[in-house]
Amino acid sequence: MLVWIQEWKFNLSMADEVLIFAALLLIPSIAALFRVLAEVDSVTTWLGCGLLAVTIPVYIILAIIV
Repeated sequence: MLVWIQEWKFNLSMADEVLIFAALLLIPSIAALFRVLAEVDSVTTWLGCGLLAVTIPVYIILAIIV
């Protein structure tokens, strides 16, 4: 296992960086999704976008831990 980790260390570290950027890029997508869906059903839109917004710090913390 240690040999495999040493061989794939760069790829694993790049995957962690991509996870952090993906979590940060969720912020504008949530804003755009809210803008589009707010006219259709406001309660469901608030709930869905709020849950997505709460998960962003969780994704970032998990990426830092990994």
